[in-house]
Amino acid sequence: MVSNSYVSRVFLKFVAYSVGIMVAVGVAIAVFVYSIESHEVRTAQQMMQDASRLQIEAATLNDVLAFARKYNGDVAGSEHGKPCLESDCLITTAPNKNDFWERHPKLRYAGTRISKKRMAFLSLDVG
Repeated sequence: MVSNSYVSRVFLKFVAYSVGIMVAVGVAIAVFVYSIESHEVRTAQQMMQDASRLQIEAATLNDVLAFARKYNGDVAGSEHGKPCLESDCLITTAPNKNDFWERHPKLRYAGTRISKKRMAFLSLDVG
């Protein structure tokens, strides 16, 4: 027959390991979401820096097309289906085009929730 103290020790070890695993998984998820979001912010900042170098009448069409290629932009004429010419070129791009969250929509919800909770926590600390 097993003693009561042995069962309680085994149960406490199980609870301690379970809590430790849950905390480790939570920390890993938070670090993962933070790294994805910080990568998106760095990409957006780099895109703004590159866009600021494109000056009117100083940048060539090749400079603009290189910018569009770097950020997976859509290049076309101002009218749908028309080719991009130097006199008539429209480029549409966004820093988060085809990003991680668009490829993994189920994780987007969790990432948004974690992000909002972190921002609410930070605003309570600051205020």
